[in-house]
Amino acid sequence: MYEKLVTVSQAGWRLSGLFHEIQEVSGEAAASWKASGEDLQKFGLMWVVVRYELNMIREICPGEELLFKTWALPFRHMMSQRNYLVFDKNGELVLTAAGTWAVVNRASRKMVEPSAYPVHFETETSEYLIPRPGSPGKTKTEYASLYQVQDVDLDMNLHMNNTRYFDLVENHCVGCFQGKKVRQVRAAFLNEARLGETVQLNWGSEDQLLYCSGSKNGTPCFEISLLYDMD
Repeated sequence: MYEKLVTVSQAGWRLSGLFHEIQEVSGEAAASWKASGEDLQKFGLMWVVVRYELNMIREICPGEELLFKTWALPFRHMMSQRNYLVFDKNGELVLTAAGTWAVVNRASRKMVEPSAYPVHFETETSEYLIPRPGSPGKTKTEYASLYQVQDVDLDMNLHMNNTRYFDLVENHCVGCFQGKKVRQVRAAFLNEARLGETVQLNWGSEDQLLYCSGSKNGTPCFEISLLYDMD
């Protein structure tokens, strides 16, 4: 199990910042067994995230130090679940999360069987049982806007970084939930968006749920749902 101490910025975290930290911890864990993004590039491969689910146990406070723990389950049907636990300085659990990860051929952009390549993927078991990421909750979409992918949105795979989709949702769609506390996040990443492409956002809300989907030229790119506390 890989561990890392992280100090929350004084400005606090947006969802994109939280998932960026999860992404960084994942990359460092993979690098420790020589399967980082850079390692996979040598074989014409790349990591991609297919789904995320995050459940907040309590709100994260600016300035506090948190301990991230992560480990990966064995590959199944070309995908592996990476789990995350985050604890505060008192050892209390702050949040749990899980991501479904796959290895993709950089040229064809199709999933591959990792065992077919000379790359070692370390997996392990734990007493912590974290369910597989669920599908985003859906509701009727009433609003729409357009976003063109910029240079700053891209990651090393030359497509929009998954963390940036959370920025799109928080910048365009939060609306009446502004200032409310998110207690669950579910995301599904369906197709990549590349530099200069226009993503159409459609969103709506019902009760405590905000749902947003994104597409390009009619092809779905992502779905994200946020479940809020209403007190």
